[in-house]
Amino acid sequence: MSHISKVEFLQQAQLQGFKTYLYYVSTVDPRINIARVKYRVSVGGHPVPEQKIVERYYRSMDLLMQAIDASDRTYLFDNSSNGEKAAFIAEIEAAETLKMNPEVQQLPWWFAEKVFKEFSE
Repeated sequence: MSHISKVEFLQQAQLQGFKTYLYYVSTVDPRINIARVKYRVSVGGHPVPEQKIVERYYRSMDLLMQAIDASDRTYLFDNSSNGEKAAFIAEIEAAETLKMNPEVQQLPWWFAEKVFKEFSE
């Protein structure tokens, strides 16, 4: 979701009467994503330039609240840990109601800064 066209797609779907659901998965550092792409390449997958990974990482974060606003329901996950399934952080209904996962002990920075902060103001 590193391009505004993805948000516009959600907005258009809502305007046409569709229910929109956003599943957003991130990590706490783009270097994690870089390492995972390097691993993917080592097992025959396609490469992505490191700079492009970093740019997409931050662009995605910058578009997150717009995407949430264009979604009937949003599910947010952190996938920073290697070898573990992604951690469910929270659910947002109609871009208004934030339901935190009570099992989360520490919020990932990206969630705290880009989402939680918006709902706390």
